[in-house]
Amino acid sequence: MKEIPDINKILVDDVDENQPLGRFLILLFRAFEGDLVKRLEAHGYSDVSQADLNTLRFVRPSGSTSIEVAKLAGVSKQAIAKSISAIEARGYLKRQPNSHDGRSQIVLFTSKGRRMIGVCIHVIADIERIYEKTIGTKALRDIRSSLTKLLEIYAKN
Repeated sequence: MKEIPDINKILVDDVDENQPLGRFLILLFRAFEGDLVKRLEAHGYSDVSQADLNTLRFVRPSGSTSIEVAKLAGVSKQAIAKSISAIEARGYLKRQPNSHDGRSQIVLFTSKGRRMIGVCIHVIADIERIYEKTIGTKALRDIRSSLTKLLEIYAKN
């Protein structure tokens, strides 16, 4: 049996290259989202939070049901309904009857939501240019390729 790692070597407030990969992915993702929200605020979208992004990123441009969004976001139907309602109150999303299933509604972006998502696309491209300048074009391309391969492991399940 493998030796159990020493819990005292786990860094909770510092980064060291010997930490688990998942930790790096989470820390980078949170920093990325924090940067995105800060930049959105500079573009006039001061009412969009990191928590909102976990809902917004899973709404298809053509619309999604709340059940689809909840599944992709990895949260309960009740949690996503609450999030959608809060975002809808700020004018980024709207709901309309689902023509294919009268029991559900389709969640869509409003024109304000579409403009904000357009700004997100530009901001994300800016952030990725910073990453590319920092680590180089090839390294960034290799990261994308490697992460795609790793995600394929889970897509098979």
